[in-house]
Amino acid sequence: MDNKTLYQREGYFSIIINTILFFAKYIIGTMTGSVAIIADGIHSLTDSLSSVVVIVGSKMSKVPPDKKHPFGHGRIEAISSVVISLMLFLVSYEFIRKSIAKLTDTEITIFSTAAYVITIASIIIKEMLTWYARSIYKKTKSELMKAEAVHHRSDSLSSLIVLAGIFAGNFFWWSDAALGIIVSIMISYAAYGIIKNTISSLIGESLDDVEIKKMKILIKNAVGIDLMSHHYHLHSYGDHKELTLHIRLDGEMSLTQAHCITELIEKKIQDETGYEVTVHAENIPAENE
Repeated sequence: MDNKTLYQREGYFSIIINTILFFAKYIIGTMTGSVAIIADGIHSLTDSLSSVVVIVGSKMSKVPPDKKHPFGHGRIEAISSVVISLMLFLVSYEFIRKSIAKLTDTEITIFSTAAYVITIASIIIKEMLTWYARSIYKKTKSELMKAEAVHHRSDSLSSLIVLAGIFAGNFFWWSDAALGIIVSIMISYAAYGIIKNTISSLIGESLDDVEIKKMKILIKNAVGIDLMSHHYHLHSYGDHKELTLHIRLDGEMSLTQAHCITELIEKKIQDETGYEVTVHAENIPAENE
């Protein structure tokens, strides 16, 4: 099964489940007057909307390269993740505002048995969706699936907090509004984490020390010597990743020899990692000769 099919299957499944959860939470939240349950329901609805983004993003990101976009359209996945994050920020703001208003009005919330049932069911279902999205992420390393998993987990945790608030509501009149604020802060934090990682990927990243060490070993295995590789940059385009790096060669070496060495390195790294590799050769500085 290809990645596109995996993304779309997760997306459609998430839309159906989260839409059902939204209606159930919204109806029960309206009946009880609970801003926390309604916020939790809207959070589930944004999961449905984000899954629409997943489906559209996965389709568009697989459009093959063209003259204007030689690296393909894989970064549409990252843009889709940004869209999900912005949706989460908007939801968070709206429910912080409503929760503060409820605290100001000293409004008391009375919870029914249905509130307990839908909240517990939501926690279980959202954990299952989190596991499903994470299993796809582990197979594909898609930032879009990572964002989906984070979104599902944040909804699960918000439902857990709401459940605690339902129990506490019998003792503290302000628990629902307070927990509405906590849920909203959690949603914002999840959105921040997604958008931070996605923007870093869009800008382009250097490899960490562990990855650089691995690359140096691959280079040595390919050509037999240490070529003082450096200046590693990784650019992500969805499933397609471009790695650039520099090596140092003897300035007296012929162009043919230098080209042969760079090709060996590029092939070795590409075979081991799947990256599209470009190697730039530099002259060894005088002090290293």
